Amino acid sequence: MNPTDTPRTDRPLTDAQADAEARRIIADVYRPDDAAVATPTAFRDDTPLPTYGDMPPVAQPGRAPMSGKAVDDTARLIGASVLVSVTGGTVSLVLRASDQADPVVLGVGGASVAAVLLAAARLIGRAKTPATPPETTVHVHGPVSVDQRTTHTRTHGVWVRNNHTEKP
Repeated sequence: MNPTDTPRTDRPLTDAQADAEARRIIADVYRPDDAAVATPTAFRDDTPLPTYGDMPPVAQPGRAPMSGKAVDDTARLIGASVLVSVTGGTVSLVLRASDQADPVVLGVGGASVAAVLLAAARLIGRAKTPATPPETTVHVHGPVSVDQRTTHTRTHGVWVRNNHTEKP
C-alpha cells in the first residue's frame, strides 16, 4: 500500500473510522504476497562437481599465498611498528612541550636504539637455527615392513585420557 492510496482529509477521523482504518492497514501488512509465497527459502545444487585433471595450479589474483611463519612475522612487524610509532610520538611531544627537543640528540638516540635492537635480533636468530641441518642416513639390512597407521581421536573437556591401544 502506498501512502498516496489513503485519501487526505483536513478533518480528524471518528473513533469508529480510525479503528476501521487501523484494522485495514494491519490486515494489509500481514496479508501474504503471491511473490513471497512462491519464493523458495532454500536451494540445493545437485549438478555434479567438475573432475580434476593433471592441470598444474594457477596463481590466483590478489594477495600472494604466505606460510604461517610469514603471517606471524608480519603480525609481529605491524604490532612492533605501532608500538614504536606511539612511543616515539609520545617522547617527541614531551620533548617538544618542554623545549628540550634537539634534532641531533633525538637522531642519535633513535639510531642507537635501532642498532641495539637489530643486533639483538640477529643474535637471537643465529642462536635459534643451526648453520646447517643435521644429515640423517638410514641403513637397513634385511626385510622391511612398512606400517602406516592413522589414529583418529576426539579429545575435549577439562580432563582428557588418551587410550591409544593397538587393535589386532
